[in-house]
Amino acid sequence: MTVHQNLRDLRQISGLTQEEAASRVGLTRQAISGYESGRRQPDMDMLLKLAELYHTDLLGVVYGRGSAQKKMRRFQVAALMTFLVPLLLTLMHPCLILFANTCFPVAGDMLITEATRPLIETRLAVIGAWELLEGLAQAASFAGCILLAVLLPGLPPCRR
Repeated sequence: MTVHQNLRDLRQISGLTQEEAASRVGLTRQAISGYESGRRQPDMDMLLKLAELYHTDLLGVVYGRGSAQKKMRRFQVAALMTFLVPLLLTLMHPCLILFANTCFPVAGDMLITEATRPLIETRLAVIGAWELLEGLAQAASFAGCILLAVLLPGLPPCRR
């Protein structure tokens, strides 16, 4: 991670707005925003003031080695995966339906014969795959919620 990402994470972990952080170290909100976006670089004195404000040391600001930052980052990744994995599995579901309807069309009045049996069996296999995806999406969502519930108590409290 970079210094500007660390500064943003530390401020958020501390529960401060950019305005609050700026007023405590004698800057404007725009200056803090510039530091956190990487448009501006704080000098050494400002890095030390920000480290003190965020209850860390200079290494925590520069390298992001604070345990609170690591816990917050793990929680953010888990939350993102809890959202993305079920979403992607759910989006694959209509793709499989479209694939089955396009590549293996079966009319309602189609008779099952030796010629049509492979088509129908293939279509049923695709339908089984999309039902499996539905179950995987539900399981991934449930597992993600359990993971977030386990990680949540370890996060630092927000100070408001």
